[in-house]
Amino acid sequence: MSNRHLTDADQFFILRAEIDYLKGKLEAVVDPDLLDAMYTSLSPDASMGSFGGGGGSRQQHSKPPYAMHIEALIDELRNELATVIRDMCETRKVEYTDGQDERAMARWLIQNRYGLAMMQQAPELFEGLVTVIDKCLRSVGQLQPEYRVTPTKVKAANKQVVTGPQVEKLARQLGDEARGLTRKRVDHLRRIGELDGTQDAESGTWFYHLGDVIDAHKRAKQYRRAGKPQPA
Repeated sequence: MSNRHLTDADQFFILRAEIDYLKGKLEAVVDPDLLDAMYTSLSPDASMGSFGGGGGSRQQHSKPPYAMHIEALIDELRNELATVIRDMCETRKVEYTDGQDERAMARWLIQNRYGLAMMQQAPELFEGLVTVIDKCLRSVGQLQPEYRVTPTKVKAANKQVVTGPQVEKLARQLGDEARGLTRKRVDHLRRIGELDGTQDAESGTWFYHLGDVIDAHKRAKQYRRAGKPQPA
């Protein structure tokens, strides 16, 4: 059982940024490119290349024969998708009738991703799906470098000492809680007394802990939603 706290009033057990991230991973399964590449690699000559010359032909290995590894990954992907759907059906009291095709299962999970996020075991299901999909993408060279928003990275980032301009750059990578954070916003939060910082005497530059900035930004948004005046 997860000890993850609810992330917001929507009662999600994973971050909104993680819900969007999972949607992107599942879309990779729905997209023909991934599974087509994996199934193609299972053909007997998938790991062979050929070229002709001098009236004859000869075979040359162009890449390692990964067929057995790919086959195991397809099974792992199918099992993971089916397990998550089964858990969702039992927990959320919903019905799945779209069969065992990997694309159909991924498509159903995209449509029901917010229901998944409201399950207490959502963090474990999220990690399991992302891990196996990444393994599949990596197996056919389709895993692109990316910044992944996770609670661990957010916690580590919160300890950073940053300036206003640095906050603005980092905000794009930290999900919904940091949305709207700009250098001007940081200055405003400090001026109204919502944010403490330390000013360098020589340069006049203000320094903050990133976690304090995000907390102040979040409090100010809560005041606005509640219709309460911000502290003067």
